[in-house]
Formats: sequence, C-alpha cells, structure tokens
Amino acid sequence: MAVTQFDSGTTGSLSLDTETFLGTDPQTNAGAFQFMVEVSNMARIDRLIIRVYEKINDSGDTARMILEQVLTNEQQEDIWVSPCFLLLNGWRFSLEQSDGTGRTYQWSIRKAA
Repeated sequence: MAVTQFDSGTTGSLSLDTETFLGTDPQTNAGAFQFMVEVSNMARIDRLIIRVYEKINDSGDTARMILEQVLTNEQQEDIWVSPCFLLLNGWRFSLEQSDGTGRTYQWSIRKAA
C-alpha cells in the first residue's frame, strides 16, 4: 500500500474561538485518510480542538462531526495523529484554539492508496 501526502500546510496564528478549516473545504476525494497536527508548540494554558467531519451521503446532506479531540496544555508527543478514516462525501478537517495564545500549527493529510 502506498501512502501519499494528500494536502498539507501551516495555519497562521489561530484566532481564539474561531474554527479554521484546512485545505480544500469541503473535500470530495474518496479514500483512506489520516490527519496529523504538530502540537509541540502548545503551552500550559492552551486548548486546541481538532475536528473531522463527513457527509453521510452525497445528496446535499450536511457534513456531521465524526471526531472531536480536545488537547490541553503542553503535549507529551510532538505530533497528534488521527485514526485512519474512510472518507467519501464532503469531508473536512478543522482546528480551533479556545484558550491560551493563538498559535501556528503545521498539519498534514495523508492518503493510503
């Protein structure tokens, strides 16, 4: 199985309490995807919310949250890694910082082929 970097980037300094969607939004490429975020710059007072959304079908449905992960304070690991998702219909990844100082985060979406 080959793995490719489907999309990647670096956020600007996140504005507190503002959800930031990453990459092409919404995305309609089908496949097995994994989301990674470098969290090594989080500090004791930070709170980062990572979300994954997907539509249940492609007939104009609304994307619904399938994962919400809340990270607080300094992280023991430098990179947060999601489980692998089978995505198809209007999926999206987001970051939101709700406490602390707005930080910049590097992120990557990997695709298994």
